[in-house]
Amino acid sequence: MRRSLGKFERPVILCMVVVAAVSCAPGDVGRLDEARGLVGDADEAFATAAGMTSPEEQASAAEMLGEARGMLRDARDLYLRAKADQSDDPEVLREFAELAVRTEDFDLAGKAYRRAAENADAPAELWLEAGRNFVKVGVGMGDPALDALTQCRELAQANGDEVLAARANTQLGHLYRTLGLYEIAREHYVAGLSTEMQFFDAHLGLAGLNFREGRVVEAAAAMDRFGSMQGTDLVFLDAMLRFGYVGFRENRVSFQDTAANHLSYGKLLTRLQRLNEALTAVRRATELDDQDVIALNLLGSLARAAGDNVLSRDAFEQSLRLNADQPRTLQVLNDLKSAESAE
Repeated sequence: MRRSLGKFERPVILCMVVVAAVSCAPGDVGRLDEARGLVGDADEAFATAAGMTSPEEQASAAEMLGEARGMLRDARDLYLRAKADQSDDPEVLREFAELAVRTEDFDLAGKAYRRAAENADAPAELWLEAGRNFVKVGVGMGDPALDALTQCRELAQANGDEVLAARANTQLGHLYRTLGLYEIAREHYVAGLSTEMQFFDAHLGLAGLNFREGRVVEAAAAMDRFGSMQGTDLVFLDAMLRFGYVGFRENRVSFQDTAANHLSYGKLLTRLQRLNEALTAVRRATELDDQDVIALNLLGSLARAAGDNVLSRDAFEQSLRLNADQPRTLQVLNDLKSAESAE
């Protein structure tokens, strides 16, 4: 594969001038150059693998992705051998921190971002990145995370940057949630929603806390709003719902016996693929309110998945009596009846 220096490339002459803390001995310069080249090669491999979409190419694509991830790890090791993590050059530190994030070495990333943030001219966002990565490490890096995020928020407030302050508060919400300080976490998540640019992860953090506390209508509303996200955002949504569900069950939380609560609980359980529990919840919702088309359709789908075709058919028929203009529901009902006739 051709060596491509990619987005991490910096001219060697620049390194010789400013990267004093990497000592810029010839070996160190060479390691940095080689590391940047490996990152470029990895990016090429990722892009190539992403374009390999046919079934025949899947095995080759998987192999290429594995090789690309290996290149990133090798590049990380070269940065470390060049002492990039000890540099006083913010650009080298940021290069290394970005790579450490990609290799999921969040401890290394947080420390590099923090070192870069300590530069007098560094933007406050670097403190945010330091704190964000320390939060990902977990409880063991709670103190460095708190320090970095507090630094970021104070600098943002001093500069009148309400958006950055809200982002710092959101990360503080994640930190306190990780530490089990849920009321303090809620306060910071709410503060994270204090600007017009409301960040989805503050909403999802609150969704997890709401689910945990039995505020299932609010949790389901956030899920409905953000449930079509993709990639890592979707992973975070499901992680927050799992967190909420575990706390809800462990603490034996209850909610009022209303159709809205049971339907919301059923939606959350469906999202978590806890279908038998969801069926029980949604069935109770329709017992309390048999005029809710959404609840009836969900009941029909869950009953069908459970193999209860009688309950499924009854739910879909009731839904269509309430609103005949539902082509999809009508098709599902007809498919269900056809399958029953064929048996």
